[in-house]
Amino acid sequence: MALPLTCSAAAVSSLLLVLPSDADKPMIVELAVAAMEELVRMAQLDEPLWNAPAGLDGSAEEETLNEEEYARLFPGGLGPKPYGLNSEASRDSAVVIMTHANLVEILMDVNQYAAVFSSIVSRAATLEVLSTGVAGNYNGALQVMSVEFQVPSPLVPTRESYFVRYCKQNADGTWAVVDVSLDGLRPGAVLKCRRRPSGCLIQEMPNGYSKVTWVEHVEVDDRSVHSIYKLLVSSGLAFGARRWVGTLDRQCERLASVMASNIPTSDIGVITSAEGRKSMLKLAERMVMSFCGGVTASAAHQWTTLSGSGAEDVRVMTRKSVDDPGRPPGIVLNGGDPDYVALLPSGFAILPDGPSSGSSSMLQGDGGVGSGGSLLTVAFQILVDSVPTAKISLGSVATVNSLIACTVERIKAAVISGQSNPQQQ
Repeated sequence: MALPLTCSAAAVSSLLLVLPSDADKPMIVELAVAAMEELVRMAQLDEPLWNAPAGLDGSAEEETLNEEEYARLFPGGLGPKPYGLNSEASRDSAVVIMTHANLVEILMDVNQYAAVFSSIVSRAATLEVLSTGVAGNYNGALQVMSVEFQVPSPLVPTRESYFVRYCKQNADGTWAVVDVSLDGLRPGAVLKCRRRPSGCLIQEMPNGYSKVTWVEHVEVDDRSVHSIYKLLVSSGLAFGARRWVGTLDRQCERLASVMASNIPTSDIGVITSAEGRKSMLKLAERMVMSFCGGVTASAAHQWTTLSGSGAEDVRVMTRKSVDDPGRPPGIVLNGGDPDYVALLPSGFAILPDGPSSGSSSMLQGDGGVGSGGSLLTVAFQILVDSVPTAKISLGSVATVNSLIACTVERIKAAVISGQSNPQQQ
């Protein structure tokens, strides 16, 4: 299967484009093999390596790593944690409606990978393919990649990582795909995010299903995260294994529904053909990628604060749009009035402000308890001029400020009204 989206050169132009030398390649292969062994063990072992608390409501929670046990079992690898970085490690699993072969293809094809995980991966590039695999599949495939990971908010810095990705079919028939950082190839570079062996173990199940066990293990400098997002990030909800597995599960369900040929007539709706459903899926994917690219703190774009501060500020970002599928050419401005100005993909990014009320991990640090509220980002993307060289007028900027502020205030008023009148919710 092949998804139609591709990563343009502009999208990856500012990523870490460091090509390995011939002298580096034996070290890369050795590191990848060791990382694969570590990932498989981490995916298969349970306590005491992994803590698996039950939620207050009895539901299963994302597993977290026992770092002392990890250091005992895996003393080598990338070495000690660099000063100033915090560890984040989690594991989660799910049974998804996709074959193991298609899952492996998604993970090893950078275009499909960026499309399926577009809400998490803002930019991705394969820098060099060291091995394409053997026997006509991805067994043994090895490639050097640079990827930027995101949360849909300008208040959470993106995480850029330079790593090798290795795919292998194990003796028991399972497949594994592992990433491990290659920061040793970039002497003098400022290290803000390092991927210890991370990835997934894929087990074939009957009827075209697969069981996916995902491990995320990174060391990151998270000091630039805004205070209102600290709990979201530290709890693993922002970048942890559960988010990866949940995104994959939803995408597999969407793809399965598009490809299905036995849909009851009563469930078809207005789009009756398979080609129509595929076209709608492609459009939805392009909209999500465009929206996320316009709301995150990617290094490819720069935000300017218009008004307010902290959690209530209004920010504007402009960029030229030329030969970009899905966007009209010209100057694009994030903000505007949908009644009078042509809109690009716009909407709302809604994230929890921490673990849910049923989570045993709600108690954080100082003993405070998560409120069970939401973090809302409102984003409008507008074509303000069809001429790419045009300048943004002060009137357009004022419109952005007014629209965003008005929208947020109306949402706040509606929430407060709903809380005071629960029978109207």
